[in-house]
Amino acid sequence: MKEWLQTLGRKTWRFARAWPWFLGTMLIGHLVKENFPFSNWPMYGNFHPNAYYIYIADAQGNAIGAAVFNENTPRIGRQYAYEKKTAIRQAKEGGGNIPVEKSEWDAGVKMLKRLASRLTPEQQQAYQGLQLVEMRLEIGPDRKILPHQKIHGKIELEAKDH
Repeated sequence: MKEWLQTLGRKTWRFARAWPWFLGTMLIGHLVKENFPFSNWPMYGNFHPNAYYIYIADAQGNAIGAAVFNENTPRIGRQYAYEKKTAIRQAKEGGGNIPVEKSEWDAGVKMLKRLASRLTPEQQQAYQGLQLVEMRLEIGPDRKILPHQKIHGKIELEAKDH
């Protein structure tokens, strides 16, 4: 019985030593109004009214995983943004009156051709074509998510030996 009492005493002492830490943490959280997951901080509760992502689809519009091209989705988005920025800058420097939509389309086609070169002949035959698709999501007035899809480039594929 004496061992049981000593064990209880040690556990009680450990709990008593930790108790000020728990109370202090809760008090500081309350003072700064940080109540995660019910937080007032913008990183948890302030969402942008719209967002977008870029993906690659086949000729029928079915999404193709970025890993097929040894890429990931954010990187594809960054590559397209760079290609688009470069195409628009070159159009302006050229002095021509090329619409932005044409520059975006040309950038998308250039990127799709580069990605298509990474496909095997079997994959090229299966996909038949590639599309660069932007999916824009926005929150409507009734708080529902509204998707808007836009194609920024399209190419047809012919199975060729590498």
